[in-house]
Amino acid sequence: MQVDVEMIREFINMDINEDYARHFAMKDETQKKEYIDGFFNTRLPEKLSIINDWIKKNGNGRYIIGNSLTLADFAVWDLANRFLTDPRWKERSIPVFEKFPELQEYLKKRDEDPKYQEYEKKRVIPTLN
Repeated sequence: MQVDVEMIREFINMDINEDYARHFAMKDETQKKEYIDGFFNTRLPEKLSIINDWIKKNGNGRYIIGNSLTLADFAVWDLANRFLTDPRWKERSIPVFEKFPELQEYLKKRDEDPKYQEYEKKRVIPTLN
């Protein structure tokens, strides 16, 4: 189980977050726009499809792996929370996430989970100044 947790966490960090972040180093605005368009139109849906499949594979709809919260759950929830609430990404992210019903249902269950609500109350979000 621990290997699966690490695999999911690394998938999110390396395959999704780093893919998105590459555009920050681009100087050419046209190239940057094309890269971001490709991310939201093609690469993000492909990657969310993999997460959606993990949720289906686990079969319980409450957790990514197994029958209890793991770091993988926090990683998926954090990813979704950032893309779905950040004003820079929200408008483009919502229609992409809506394509995956199991992921949508999973996120809804996470938001309703008292353990997540407790985590959110204590969570410190660093600000960039």
